[in-house]
Amino acid sequence: MSTRHRLRPALCSLASLVVLLTATESRAGVAVDAKTQTAQPSATTVTWSHTVGAVQDRLLMVGLSLRTANVHGNSVSYAGQALTQLGFQNAPGNGDRIEVWYLLAPPIGTANIVATISGSVDVVGGGVSFTGVDPSAPLGTFVSATGSGFSASVTVSAASGQVVFDTLSADGDAVSATPGAGQSAQWNTGTGTAGGNVRGAGSIKAGASSVTMSWTLAASKPWALGAVPLKPKRRVIVF
Repeated sequence: MSTRHRLRPALCSLASLVVLLTATESRAGVAVDAKTQTAQPSATTVTWSHTVGAVQDRLLMVGLSLRTANVHGNSVSYAGQALTQLGFQNAPGNGDRIEVWYLLAPPIGTANIVATISGSVDVVGGGVSFTGVDPSAPLGTFVSATGSGFSASVTVSAASGQVVFDTLSADGDAVSATPGAGQSAQWNTGTGTAGGNVRGAGSIKAGASSVTMSWTLAASKPWALGAVPLKPKRRVIVF
């Protein structure tokens, strides 16, 4: 047999090996692990219990809705670990305020979320723990909007496979807040239905190149809204 013919099977085997070792990147989905909420009037410290499951690639998101923007969150912690403030937005006339905080890899188990506020105010808080989030770059760009009326909305640049998280704040006499199409409410409550109370809510929606997060209020009121995309973990598959 000629050298050329002897080399052909070896070259074919090498080519097959190269194909087998080709790597591709995929992204596992971001999923909700647990969600909790609280509504506390005239508070300077807001505390509620949350349970983080024994899941991988965890992220805890906390949204605060404050009845006035003349005060703000000083700190938020979970199981004694400090969260980082991602962003905030004040409503017209400083009537309401939202804040979004996060903690990467929160401890597994049941513990308290504790928010300290710079002054006494009606507060709604929501906590959502997620699994499947990219541990090296978990968050996209925070975007916020404000206005007054029956409808609140903000548009976020995201991507397929991501999940967009939002937080809303409005006067208590907005009475109710209904999430827009495709949104899944994670918390939605208030400290009362009077003008001095606050209505707070948060939701998630599947990511796309452009995602609009919207809420419909039962009464025309000032509002503040903020949103951010959560990025799924990259997984490299060799085949």
